[in-house]
Amino acid sequence: MSWPLASEFSAMLQKPQLAFRDPQLKACRIERDAMGQPRPWSGAFAVVYKAILPESDRPLAVRAFTSASPERHERYAHCCRYVAGRRVSCLVAFEYRDAAIRSAGDGKWYPLVLMEWVEGQTLFDWLREKSLAGNTVALSGIAQKWLGVVHELGEKRIAHGDLSHSNVLVTANGALKLVDYDGMCVPALVGRRNLEVGVKPYQHPQRDEQTVLSLSLDNYSALVIYVALRSLAAEPGLWAKHVEATRNDKLLFSPGDFLAPRESALFQDLLRSPDAKVRELTERLKDASAGRLDGVPPLLPLVMRPTRTRREGPQTVTASVTRQPRRWNRLLWALAAGALAAALLAAAYGLWATGRRGSGSPAADSLQALAQPANRDLRPTDPAKTTEPQAGNLSKAAPGPKEPEKKAEAAAEPVELMSKPREVPKAAKPPPASDRPPASNPPPPAVAPFPAEEARKHQARWASYLKAPAEIINAIGMKLVLIPPGEFTMGSPDSDPKAQAGEIPEHRVRITKPFYFGAYEVTVGQFTKFARETGYQTEQEKREKRGRNWRVAVPGQSDNHPVVVVTWNDAVAFSGWLSRREKSTYRLPTEAEWEYACRAGTTTRWSFGDDASQLGDYAWYDANTNWQRPHPVGEKKPNAWGLFDMHGNVEEWSADWDRLDYYASSPVDNPAGPDQGTRRIARGGSFYYGLVDTRSAWRDRTRPDNCGVMAGFRLARTNVP
Repeated sequence: MSWPLASEFSAMLQKPQLAFRDPQLKACRIERDAMGQPRPWSGAFAVVYKAILPESDRPLAVRAFTSASPERHERYAHCCRYVAGRRVSCLVAFEYRDAAIRSAGDGKWYPLVLMEWVEGQTLFDWLREKSLAGNTVALSGIAQKWLGVVHELGEKRIAHGDLSHSNVLVTANGALKLVDYDGMCVPALVGRRNLEVGVKPYQHPQRDEQTVLSLSLDNYSALVIYVALRSLAAEPGLWAKHVEATRNDKLLFSPGDFLAPRESALFQDLLRSPDAKVRELTERLKDASAGRLDGVPPLLPLVMRPTRTRREGPQTVTASVTRQPRRWNRLLWALAAGALAAALLAAAYGLWATGRRGSGSPAADSLQALAQPANRDLRPTDPAKTTEPQAGNLSKAAPGPKEPEKKAEAAAEPVELMSKPREVPKAAKPPPASDRPPASNPPPPAVAPFPAEEARKHQARWASYLKAPAEIINAIGMKLVLIPPGEFTMGSPDSDPKAQAGEIPEHRVRITKPFYFGAYEVTVGQFTKFARETGYQTEQEKREKRGRNWRVAVPGQSDNHPVVVVTWNDAVAFSGWLSRREKSTYRLPTEAEWEYACRAGTTTRWSFGDDASQLGDYAWYDANTNWQRPHPVGEKKPNAWGLFDMHGNVEEWSADWDRLDYYASSPVDNPAGPDQGTRRIARGGSFYYGLVDTRSAWRDRTRPDNCGVMAGFRLARTNVP
């Protein structure tokens, strides 16, 4: 079957009322060129037109395809559904429509994609302007924002599939927006054959028509673009030398540079860059080009890793990161941890053995570069402007607080799943005297690692000591289990190839007081009691009177399903109600408490070990749900503490705010996250996510007013007994 040419769509768009099926599009105005013809913005497999809707003057991008693809409908359906459940600031809203635009050639109807129209420059044009002007501040800033884009795509489990200078737009306020989603990969599409090979030299030499889709498909192009951006920030004159003078239409690199990197003048210049990280990443890029496509490492860990000193002839080239000798770091951490432990724990229940803080000091330049996820400044906001309820004061939490005011662009972002701003929950503060255990002969803390059978023994010892039950069921039918004090290793090791940037470094954490923790995620039935007693409306109900909400979130929903489509603010409001009702302090867990409870004494990827073949016994995730919906709570095996669905089903809000480098400076005792932020952390993965996202160390983050069918929560109770 032949497919229409761009000129045939242009001819039909002379009369939009005949070209479109949609009534609004029929009445739209199509942007025209100087000759009065519809202005086409052509791509490799599609042509784009700017349509201005009537009345609102809202511009949309109408993308008509100029080639056939039998899988296009199914793939776009997966991508639209997946992205719609998240707020991804580097993407724009888009919608695939079958049989929506007519061709003048044969009069037949063909599919199109509607997208938000982005006013801005291509990354190529923007870089040309700034490089020729020698604007190093702007160039450095755009390199940091690129890290933010890559970080956001990675944490949302999305691969764009065709990152290049023409598919990255820079808006008037400097935000980065990605367009052209034909090559996109989301978890449901992993393993399918890719329909595009992308643009050279941004794509790996091994990528071809037989390459299968994966969530690591962007690793190579992200590295190529970042090396170009960072090297221009260090030496803007590279643009004139390697782009203007050679009439290159790419960002510094040309395909020939990768065919013979030893003879490449560009590679030689980059290896002499005044920026040590550029030199290091150039070597990495050479290695990646010569290696396997599936062996290209993610960009963020490469940038975060401290730059080592190396020798070049008689000169020593030193990284821009200064580090104290590791033994001194360890000694200082040990002294600080010992003093803090003595001060906090002597008054509680005797001195614990002082543990040492994990290794490593943060890389100053790398962490600064990672401080800005996609198009947002993640530097701490002014506490005075943060109006969310504090997790440590749940009884007074007001429903539906608003975020600190953001840029106009952020307000238009599509709905996302979960994010992490932070308050200090009560469990992270020194316990009140009335909550402290008796001072005489407490049992030893549960210091990981320990076997599964020992977990129950720890619970029994502490239940006996506290004269409290190991399990309780409260007045609304919520079952909670006792989690004893203990110590564990939080995060993922650098050696884990699946570790994400926010999961490192590994570090020791002590939970210094016992708490009760929900055996199951909060259910629809429990949330219904709250809504009926108080008349509470969730933030989603207030926003969309007729849209999907927690009451009708998934087909076949029962009272035993986990409640979803609830924001962090909704979860805090529920916990405040339950605290007043039960006259006990219920709250969201700190992130450290959540991971400690999830691991249950283990140091492996999951609470049952490292064998991924067992995951289906413990978790609902994409392989056994077909990305459809969450399941009723408690249908899978529990972990050693007796907690169900800690892996998969729905991800769970925690109390903490998000900051990417927080693990590098996290305290040993009861870490409660950064003091402020814009996004909250969620844990555990969901029915829609892959096995990597169900690991004990995995972290998601999103704005506290976001919600979706993949996110719920479970509660901790501070009062024991």
